[in-house]
Amino acid sequence: MSDQKNARRAARQRQLEIEWTALCRRNRKLEAAFSVVGVIFLGLLAKFYWRPPQTMILLQICVFLIVLATLTILAFFMLFGAWREWRGYKMVADVAEHPGARPDAALREKWRLLKHFLREERP
Repeated sequence: MSDQKNARRAARQRQLEIEWTALCRRNRKLEAAFSVVGVIFLGLLAKFYWRPPQTMILLQICVFLIVLATLTILAFFMLFGAWREWRGYKMVADVAEHPGARPDAALREKWRLLKHFLREERP
């Protein structure tokens, strides 16, 4: 009976790990989009500082505000994604901590997941 429980727990842990790494991959794409929009925002800010617009002022200010709104929305999604990523990591860690495991097994599993996450190539 305990072998079946351990097998189910291991399968659940593998499934959670797969979901967690997929979530981390999506969050990295979101971070890349945030970086690109941030560079555009900083470029517009620098352009307005050194050479204020003299023609088509309304159009340039509208573009600036749209980029600022996009940055704000992406920042919200990044925070939400980081929270979901942390929650997924916590679920994987909780599944690893069960009474039948050795005391250091959960810690080793957390370190293994962290190393796996850090080793993945960022796009």
